[in-house]
Amino acid sequence: MCFDRLLRVLLFAFCSAALALPARAETAGEVLIAVGDVSAKRAGRPLRLSPKTAIESGDQIRTGADSNVQIRFTDTGLVSIRSHSDFVIDEYSYKGRDKAFFSLLKGGARFVTGLIGRSDQRDYMVRVPTAVVGIRGTHFSLVVCRGECRDSDGKPAAEGLYGGVIEGRIAVTPAGNKALEREFGAGEFFHLANANSAPAPLSAPPAFLDDKLDKPARHARKKDVEIGDRPNATGKADPGAAPPRDAGRPSAPPPKR
Repeated sequence: MCFDRLLRVLLFAFCSAALALPARAETAGEVLIAVGDVSAKRAGRPLRLSPKTAIESGDQIRTGADSNVQIRFTDTGLVSIRSHSDFVIDEYSYKGRDKAFFSLLKGGARFVTGLIGRSDQRDYMVRVPTAVVGIRGTHFSLVVCRGECRDSDGKPAAEGLYGGVIEGRIAVTPAGNKALEREFGAGEFFHLANANSAPAPLSAPPAFLDDKLDKPARHARKKDVEIGDRPNATGKADPGAAPPRDAGRPSAPPPKR
C-alpha cells in the first residue's frame, strides 16, 4: 500500500517536472565560419559560437570588432553577419509552416535565400529599425548606419539603411508603408534615410557595403567551394544559391564532324 502510494507520488512528480521543461526551439541551421568575437543569446543565456554550433529559432546573435559569422540554414539559405552587428532569428520553421523572419537591429549582413519563400514570398522577411525588406528570390546585402559608416573619402556617411542586390529582387517598405515601397533588382543599390521617406536609388555601391571579412572567410577552407555555390546532399548546387562563377560565359562550340 505504502509502495503504491510512493510510486504514484514519484510518477506525479516526474510528469510535473517534464511538463515544466521548456520546449526546445527548432534547429534553424549551423555556424559555418566564425571569426573573432561571435556569440548568441539563447533563453537569456550567452553562448559562444564556433563552427558547427547549432543555431535555433529565437537566437540573438552579436558580433564584436573585426568579427564575422556565416550561418547555413536548414532550407539551404545563408546569412553572413559582419562586425558590430546585432541580428535576431525572430521566427524560423522549415518543412512544416515555413517561415524565415529575421531582424537586423544593428550592423550589417549578407543574405542568400534558400527554399523558404519559393512558394510564398511572404514567408521570408528581414526587419530593420526603419523598414521591412521582403524578397523576390534573391541574394542581397543590408547595412544599418548610425554614424559609424565611412564613405571612400573617410567622411561619415549619412545615417540610415543601405542595401544592394547581387541577384534577384527585394522590396523595401519603410515602416510598413506600402505607398513608400520600392523594389530593387540585381546590380542596384539604395539608401533609406528614415522610416518616413522612400528608399532612394544610388548610382554606385557605398564603400562600406562590402564586408572586408566576408570574402576571406568564404575561402577559409580551400576544399570547399565558395559559399552560395556549395552543393547539397544530392550533389547539385543548392537552390537559392548564387550562380556558379562561370555563369553567363558562352559554352564551347560543339566539335566539328
